[in-house]
Amino acid sequence: MSATVVLCRSIDEDRVRELADRLLFAGFRVVLAPSLYDIPESSSLWNQLASLGSISAVWSDLHPRPTQWILHRHGLSAACFRYDAFESTEGCFEALLREIPVHPSEIAGSAGTLPAETGAIVLSDLAPAPRWHPVVDKDRCDDCGQCLQFCLFGVYTRDEAQHVVITNPDSCKTGCPACSRICPQGAIIFPMYVQDQAISGSPGLYMSPDANAKRMFYLRTKQACPVCKMVPLGPAPKSGDTCPECGGPYTPPVSPIKDDIDALIDLLDAQP
Repeated sequence: MSATVVLCRSIDEDRVRELADRLLFAGFRVVLAPSLYDIPESSSLWNQLASLGSISAVWSDLHPRPTQWILHRHGLSAACFRYDAFESTEGCFEALLREIPVHPSEIAGSAGTLPAETGAIVLSDLAPAPRWHPVVDKDRCDDCGQCLQFCLFGVYTRDEAQHVVITNPDSCKTGCPACSRICPQGAIIFPMYVQDQAISGSPGLYMSPDANAKRMFYLRTKQACPVCKMVPLGPAPKSGDTCPECGGPYTPPVSPIKDDIDALIDLLDAQP
């Protein structure tokens, strides 16, 4: 059976069309699908994707890591690629061949026609309504539960095995990536948050909570900072000594050893 490649709809429809033609004439089975990120959890499209059997690759406008974990959430897996990670359609095609080798004699070139006219499978011509929800990288998540404690909207729960899971993805507040900022493992991705490539899942980039994010977590959960032992009550001060953990007001502890040394120096200085 031909290797199956899923091409998600894109803002660059010309590239999708060209890549579909190139793949079809190389002997691949091509499936045109909406953005996987926007497909509702209960949509029949997930069953249709599963019915395709093994999927060799998925191309989309998202970074590969969030695409991989969106698929994983629905029991699917594939090599994942992003269209604009490559300068040309030919670059996309060559990247795919490195992942799924095809004998050169099978590659006949492009006919320059619409994919649907050359045999692509179209799952749906309708674009789902845009969604906003977190995607969890389970390779990084250690089930600490900070996202569950922090989230105001009931997006996360624990399953019977006490793993943190996304139970109510569409309860997430559109545009809010706060749980990604406070995740200690950098496991939470919001693919559409283009303001920060680490949050959107760019390869090799992972969020790491800074003092402001940690302060936000302690403020929301009413937990005391483990360093300064204080529960934050508002924004961090703009001047003075601040806690390295949460950015709050902080007086560094005085070392008893340093006090002893200072006392000895004072005694020596007092000697005639």
